[in-house]
Amino acid sequence: MARQEQDREDLFAEATAYSIRGELISSDRNEPVFVGLKVSGLFSFYFGADPVYHFTETGQIRRAFVDGDLYRTQGQTLARLQRQRTEESSLLLRNDLAENELELFCANMLNSISSLSADIDQMKVGVSRATISELEFQKCVKELCDKVLIQQKPLAPRIRGKR
Repeated sequence: MARQEQDREDLFAEATAYSIRGELISSDRNEPVFVGLKVSGLFSFYFGADPVYHFTETGQIRRAFVDGDLYRTQGQTLARLQRQRTEESSLLLRNDLAENELELFCANMLNSISSLSADIDQMKVGVSRATISELEFQKCVKELCDKVLIQQKPLAPRIRGKR
């Protein structure tokens, strides 16, 4: 784990694991929204450097980075992993979210995705660059938003090997 974090300079160029990727721009947002889709079907939304949401192919949340904290699915809740740094080491302190914290997290996540979906519907966004045509990319992002928004079970199963 890096001792010093920094924002990526060019996520579009660096995130080559996403076979379909691009950036949406809107006058309503300060930063572009990067969206990436892997061949496996896993996909991610980067609302600037924070928040970042990573989903399964069916639209369930797997991991996230929100307000400087890492989150990872535990199946029934999310674990918040907070970095604690000293001169000698970096530790991740784990805290499973209580029900009310999980509800707030999911509401904020769904609000971000819903807002992006509405912006696409209302043609308030443009594509600054993408690996496919602008129209195809907007259609793809809209479909990914819909997968998240219709999901009855928002949390992915626990990531194997993690507790």
